[in-house]
Amino acid sequence: PSAQDIRVRDHLLQRLITGCFPEPLQRANERGSTAWYQQYVSTLIQRDIRDLTHIDHPELMAKLLKLTAFYAGKLVNLTELGAKLGLDRLTIKKYMALLEQLFLVEQLPAWHSKEYKRLVKTPKLHSIDTGMMCAVRGLNRERLLKQPSDFGLLLESFVYNELRKQAVWIEEPMSFYHYRDKDKVEVDVIIENAIGDCFAIEVKAAATLSAKDFTGLKRFQSVAGDRFKMGVLLYDGDHTTAFGDHLYAVPLGALWS
Repeated sequence: PSAQDIRVRDHLLQRLITGCFPEPLQRANERGSTAWYQQYVSTLIQRDIRDLTHIDHPELMAKLLKLTAFYAGKLVNLTELGAKLGLDRLTIKKYMALLEQLFLVEQLPAWHSKEYKRLVKTPKLHSIDTGMMCAVRGLNRERLLKQPSDFGLLLESFVYNELRKQAVWIEEPMSFYHYRDKDKVEVDVIIENAIGDCFAIEVKAAATLSAKDFTGLKRFQSVAGDRFKMGVLLYDGDHTTAFGDHLYAVPLGALWS
């Protein structure tokens, strides 16, 4: 990345690595927060998993959690995950459910429509806390700067979690989805209210944008029709800009300002 990329991304990198738990936020440095997360995960795996249910291979839970950290922001493929650990589909499904019970990962369902049949139905995997995922994978600031694809996927999980937390303050129930069709056009997050109105959010780890970055939002706008109310592309810039009918580019900082 350029010097400008590093400057712009620095505050986001810190948020991703530190995560949202209060204890790591109080640590003096990155090493301290990483050590806290590693101890936290170890305690969960060794104690809480056994409290929840009997499992045949408790030692594989830590390996599965680390593996899911590589899939954050990606479509869930249980067969592939199971193959990497030598587990059948039924067992890996059970283990994934345990990780969800412990609030370590979450599967985001795919948005669906009776009128439009070319939609992918596979859920997408998200980490509940990016600081934890960075600790599990051994990702620090320097490594994330060298691996922009990982940065982008973790940022997507981070934004998803922020949106879920803020939705708690809305009086009406909100449902969360991701959008992906068979042309591989996708939108990171779809928020749908009780009457079916849809708000689409795309996340870009970039400080500059082009019309091409709105491809997914425009596709979803076309598919959802009158149900589409707004599309927002969250980016690492400073200005809110209109990019068409009900489409906007909004700084990521708006999530916490």
